[in-house]
Amino acid sequence: MLELDVKKLRFVVGWVSREEFERITLVADYIGYDKARKCSIYRLNFEKCRKLGVEKAKEILEKYDVKISENLAKILEKAEKPIVILNLEGSDLIIYGLYESVPELSNLLIWDGVDKVFRSKPFNFHEILEILRQKGYHVISTVREDWDLGVETKPTFKLRRYQLESFKAWEDNNYRGVIVLPTGAGKTLLALYAIHKLKLKSLIVVPTIDLLRQWQEKIMEGLNIPEDMVGIFGGGKKEVKPLTIITYDSAYTNVHILADKHGLLIFDEVHHLPSPSYRKIAECHVAWRRMGLTATPKRTDELHRELDYLVGPIVYHVGFDELAREGY
Repeated sequence: MLELDVKKLRFVVGWVSREEFERITLVADYIGYDKARKCSIYRLNFEKCRKLGVEKAKEILEKYDVKISENLAKILEKAEKPIVILNLEGSDLIIYGLYESVPELSNLLIWDGVDKVFRSKPFNFHEILEILRQKGYHVISTVREDWDLGVETKPTFKLRRYQLESFKAWEDNNYRGVIVLPTGAGKTLLALYAIHKLKLKSLIVVPTIDLLRQWQEKIMEGLNIPEDMVGIFGGGKKEVKPLTIITYDSAYTNVHILADKHGLLIFDEVHHLPSPSYRKIAECHVAWRRMGLTATPKRTDELHRELDYLVGPIVYHVGFDELAREGY
C-alpha cells in the first residue's frame, strides 16, 4: 500500500491563455470546466510527467501551486513503464493513469466520461491488479493489504472429521466457497479455525443483532484472545477491530469504510447475501478469501446461484441424516 493523496492529483486553474493551456497539458489532462467556480479542472497525467521529466513537470505546476509529492516523484523518476494507480474511493475502485482500453479488462471496467477515469467494483481489485501487471504497467496501489491479525490464537477446540474435510475443501478451492452443514454441526468452529489458520484480520457478517455478542463470546473463548481484539458493528456500536462482527444491514450501509479493512470475509447464513442490497457487501470489499456458511443454501428466488460469483461455489455439503448415521 502506498501513502498517496490521490485528491491532490486533481487541481483547478482560472482563465489561462492558449499558450498557458498548452503548457499545463504537457503534464496534465483537461477534465472540464466548473461553471460555478469559473475555473478549469485538470488531473496530473503520470505518463506525461514521466516522459517530460519530474523537474520540468514541477516547474510547470509550481506556477499553479500544485506540488508533486516525494513519493510520487520517486516513482516517476524510477518507473520505466506506464504508471497506473488503483485507489478506493467510497464504494468504487478508481483506476488512474489508464488511458486506453485493455480487452482483458473489458468486463471489469466502466469508463466514467465525466471524471475521465475507469471505475470498477473493489471485488475486482486482485484480478485487475494482476492483468495490468501482465500487460506491462507499473501498478501503484493505495489499497490496504496489511491484514496480518497481529495476535497469537490458541484454539480451545478440536474439529470433527467432517469439519476438517470441509475446511480442506475450502482451502483447496483457494480459500473461497460455501460450506453447507446442518444446524448444530459446528459451522462457527469452522470460521474460528479459518481465522486461526490464516491469521488474517476478518469481517464476520451475521443476520441478527443477537448474534453479534454470541459470535464475540465464541471467538474470545474459542481462540483465546482478548476482548479488545474483537469489535461489534451494529446495534448502536461501530467498532472496527482486527476481528469485526457486523450485521448484514450495517455491512451494507457502511461498505465505504470497510472496503479494505480485512483480508478474510466470513458470511454466516450466507443465503442472505445474494439479495439485491446485501450483495453490495461482497462486491465492495477487496478481500479475496471468502467463506460462506449455511444449512439452507437455496433461495426461492433462485438468487443463490449468485453465490458462486460473490463468495465461491459450494465446496462441501453434508446433511443431517448422514451425520446422524455416523453418530454425531
